[in-house]
Amino acid sequence: MEILLIRQKPTQLSIPGEMTILGVHECWTLENRDLSIAPGRFPISLHPTPKFAAFVNHLPPEWDKTVPLLHGTEPRTSIEIHPGNFPSDFHGCIGVGMTHAVDFVGASGVAFMALWHKTRIAIQTEEVWITIAEEAL
Repeated sequence: MEILLIRQKPTQLSIPGEMTILGVHECWTLENRDLSIAPGRFPISLHPTPKFAAFVNHLPPEWDKTVPLLHGTEPRTSIEIHPGNFPSDFHGCIGVGMTHAVDFVGASGVAFMALWHKTRIAIQTEEVWITIAEEAL
C-alpha cells in the first residue's frame, strides 16, 4: 500500500498536509514544524505504543494500541502516525484528522481509526510505505 503525504505551506507552528492512499484523499495531517522529519519514502509497520492515554477513551475497543511507525527516519526515531489536534501534540510524529484549520486537525480519532484499519489489513499481505513530499509551489 502506498500512502502519500503532501505537505502544504507551513505556519509558524505547524506543517499542514493532505494524506492520500492510492491517489484518494484519506485525511488531513499536521506536524510540529520544529520537530518534523525530512521528506522521503519510508516503510511502515504497526507498533505497540504506550502513548495516547487521553485518546484511549475515544477510540473503539477493537483498537489494539498499535500505531503506524515509520522506519528509516534517522537521526530521528519513533516517528508515528497518531491522533492529536495541535502542533504541540506531535513531537516529530504525524497527526491525522478529518477536518483542519490553521494549526489544527479535528476528528482525529476517526481519521486515525480509518487509517489504522487500512494499514492493518494491508500489512498482512503487502508492504506499506509512506512518501512525504513538499507541495509544489
